[in-house]
Amino acid sequence: MPFVPGLRPGENRRATPMRRRFLSGVAASLAAPPLIACAPDLDALVGPPGPGTAGLPPPLIWDGLLARHRRVDAGGVAGFAYGAVSAVEQDDLADYLRALAATDPAALDRRQGAAFWLNLYNALLVRLVIQHYMIARVDDIGFGLFGLAGPWRQPLIRIAGRPLSLDDIEHRVLRREWRDPRLLYGLCKGARGGPNLPPVAFTARNLDSLLEDLTTSYVNHPRALRVDGDTLVLSRFYQRNQAAFGGAAGVRAHLRDYAGPALLPLLAGARTPRYHFDDRLNDATGQTGGAGG
Repeated sequence: MPFVPGLRPGENRRATPMRRRFLSGVAASLAAPPLIACAPDLDALVGPPGPGTAGLPPPLIWDGLLARHRRVDAGGVAGFAYGAVSAVEQDDLADYLRALAATDPAALDRRQGAAFWLNLYNALLVRLVIQHYMIARVDDIGFGLFGLAGPWRQPLIRIAGRPLSLDDIEHRVLRREWRDPRLLYGLCKGARGGPNLPPVAFTARNLDSLLEDLTTSYVNHPRALRVDGDTLVLSRFYQRNQAAFGGAAGVRAHLRDYAGPALLPLLAGARTPRYHFDDRLNDATGQTGGAGG
């Protein structure tokens, strides 16, 4: 798998975002696979409705990493201790990704398939950040000449012989094939302002309950939604993903569906939305705290 080694810890903490991306890109440009101009057809990567003929790789490695390094701060935001992952654990994570890469996703049933792609995305994102630690935000990771290509469209892994990026997994597989906006809450983008990294691996059995928990938790957190006078202060997560919710009206309906008793009355009335987002890395290195939430 064409994973790209990152910068050494501390090499680019004080750099500007453009310089961080430049340094990251220079370090990675010789080792990185070429960017593909047109992503491959992904239809064959999703199984048809009905029972599958294969199973998911055991998630013991991924569950163990989450149990040891996912930490929730006092404000309810889950981070990951990227800087505390040992070399042995990094090798284990690579083994888990190899097991996913060796799986034929077209042989999975629909629930297994959704769990597969969600776990793949989150494990890839965590490994990518570890390789480029220390960065201030995921968008500082650069690929290609001078690091001008960001992390989202960079091919990171081959599944069934196809090089895939994080954007391929999100937009060309999950969002296109499942059309369930709750899946967006299951994708960790490594930002403090986004949905929490799930506490355990997705499985066919826990898929619905875990997505419900992640959705409800995010909607009812102030970083996602709060009211300031006549202004509805929304996370830019909803602005970026508005189409997945069926437009602005769909976002409002979705928020009402998941808002708790204290929040629901505040959604009544026509308030002008204002968007915000904390894109700082959800780094919990050095943080002590629980793994729940």
